[in-house]
Amino acid sequence: FLGEINNCLRAMPGSSVYLYTCDTELKFIGKYTAKIPEMVPIYGRGGTSFEPVFKEMLRLRKSDTELNTLVYFTDGECIYPEYKNGELPFKTIWCMDNNVVDAAPFGLTVRVSTD
Repeated sequence: FLGEINNCLRAMPGSSVYLYTCDTELKFIGKYTAKIPEMVPIYGRGGTSFEPVFKEMLRLRKSDTELNTLVYFTDGECIYPEYKNGELPFKTIWCMDNNVVDAAPFGLTVRVSTD
């Protein structure tokens, strides 16, 4: 997924990315405006909660009104927050493994091959 984020940064010069990992708690990795380093700390393996990420995105959005898209790389195995399409002040894109049966209940679901 870091390679995909770097592709996005290359394709959209001048944009930036806030990078987090989240299982049940949020861990800030860094804010990047160019290439993300090949080695960044990845935390997790403690269950999953999507809610901390959405709370942080809403908090960041108050000071960074250009923050307009949340891209969530996930296996989709979690209870989703109860938002509806158009309710949040940003777009949500869920990047999920091809093996996940259902699409996310809101936002755009994009299938990512893990093969």
